Amino acid sequence: MKKRTIIWITAGGLCLLAYFLDSDSRPKDHPTENDPAFAATGAKALQLAFPHARLGSDSVPPIEKPLPSDAADAQIGQPVFLGAIGHYESIMALTTSENVGPITRFYAADQIGVRPIGGFELSALEERLSQLGYRFSQPFEESPLLSVHLDPAQSKHIVHHRQRLRETLAEIAVVDFYEVFKNFFGNFDASPVVPDDLLYDLQWNLPAIEAPRAWRFQKGSSDVVVGVIDTGADLEHPDLLGGLVDGKNFAYSEILGIPEEVVDDPYGHGTAMASAIAAATNNRLLLAAVTWRCKVMPLKWKHMTFAPYGAEEAAIEYALARGVRILNYSAGGGPDDLLAEAVREAGRQDCLFVTSMGNYGDDFVSWPAVVDEAVAVGASGKDRKRVYYSCYGDHIDLIAPGDLVPALYPTYGKVNQWWTYSGGTSLAAAQVSAAAAMLLSINPDFTRRDLKLFLYAGCDDMLGDENDTLGWDKYHGWGHLNLYNSVVLATLPTKIEEISGGRGILRWKVPISRRSEVGYQIEMSYDLETWYVVEDPEIRFEEEDAYWEFRGSDSANGPEKSFFRIRPTFSKELLEAASM
Repeated sequence: MKKRTIIWITAGGLCLLAYFLDSDSRPKDHPTENDPAFAATGAKALQLAFPHARLGSDSVPPIEKPLPSDAADAQIGQPVFLGAIGHYESIMALTTSENVGPITRFYAADQIGVRPIGGFELSALEERLSQLGYRFSQPFEESPLLSVHLDPAQSKHIVHHRQRLRETLAEIAVVDFYEVFKNFFGNFDASPVVPDDLLYDLQWNLPAIEAPRAWRFQKGSSDVVVGVIDTGADLEHPDLLGGLVDGKNFAYSEILGIPEEVVDDPYGHGTAMASAIAAATNNRLLLAAVTWRCKVMPLKWKHMTFAPYGAEEAAIEYALARGVRILNYSAGGGPDDLLAEAVREAGRQDCLFVTSMGNYGDDFVSWPAVVDEAVAVGASGKDRKRVYYSCYGDHIDLIAPGDLVPALYPTYGKVNQWWTYSGGTSLAAAQVSAAAAMLLSINPDFTRRDLKLFLYAGCDDMLGDENDTLGWDKYHGWGHLNLYNSVVLATLPTKIEEISGGRGILRWKVPISRRSEVGYQIEMSYDLETWYVVEDPEIRFEEEDAYWEFRGSDSANGPEKSFFRIRPTFSKELLEAASM
């Protein structure tokens, strides 16, 4: 692999070393299901799962497939190729007599699965659901399944809505709960997912935020768009293809010859920020992003050094008018009341505004980071401690990797100029925006407050820096971004577990470092409509696992099934911080 080096200077004064790859690096075709490795070997089979946009990569309907001939010792979590689906996923259970535990049944708490039958087209089913006033999505492009989404008021009566859909759609569709099966013998599979991007081993920042473990549960949704207010983006970059949606240039000038319709990025900063959120991942090309499927809307407010007055505010207004729920602004400066009011308006419209603290190494107050409605992000190094140049102060919310992190670089039409080392609080902010997009992918009804709660509550605290005190502090905010923790907390309320026979054990993943600020409320139901809070449950913790033993009635007259869901609860301090 050929490479050479150039120097690129960012506005924050940090040097970036840009590397170039030769043009021979190309994605290779995945194997097909007809390969000899997938020949049947008898009765032993795999139970596989493929991802759902809201429940994560361990969601199904289940698929039974023959065990690959080269995988006689297959293990839970081993990657296999789903020819019909078109990508790799993981073994969720081995359906053999040697299976290591019971298959526990889960349900989505606010979704109903609907499939067309009798030769009816998916479009006919979509039309009928629209007439009935239901929101729905097609979670798997290759499957005719539709997922009907219930709002919080409707989900309290999920049984009623399921019956209504069964009666209304009886002739054209099968209606049932959206079920999730997984091997539930004492633990979730939280092993890292390793993408095949060529430069992934250089991306220390992704393991630093526990992204590979988070990907086991969630990889993002293409329905979630992050508006990146920056210097534009390279629309022709091979590793951004498919990751960008139409944006707009607010830094145009007839005098300077900068056309309004062009959002290209000759500077490079915006392309680097976009790559943290939307670089094509697991494509055997260059870099992995924090999310695998979320999109970026490039909102260009600056062309090289030209930044017209009011461009940022116009970009915010444009994005809000198009329903963008997350905005990233990796820049800052002196007091700017116009920009501050635009950030407040974003908050009023339930849009999360993420920005950078600045790279001056002191308590410089950067705008709009100081605005209460903004999420202000500092930078960390490979040791996950605050880097010396990251600004600090009473307005910081959290830190994230930002010291020489691999990022995409504009190609300028050349196929051999692809990536660079970037750095500073700018890229740290972009990764937090990407993390928020991952959370919004779990549940599009999450509010701005919800996203902040899950981000802050998931942070790792007390990482060894002498200034890193318990809870919030002015150098690290709530701590270091941990995407895995945040995804686990956000996913908990979306699942319902069924226990039969009156006894059983609930287990779930928990962030280790926030025991004093995050609690868990267990709710129980017999009919999935009326829910009761379990009073003073004796929850036990073992490292990353929490468990609670349900001891129901042994009476023959007791209910055959009980349903449970778990909701995280948060300290007063976290709730106040997220409410700003």
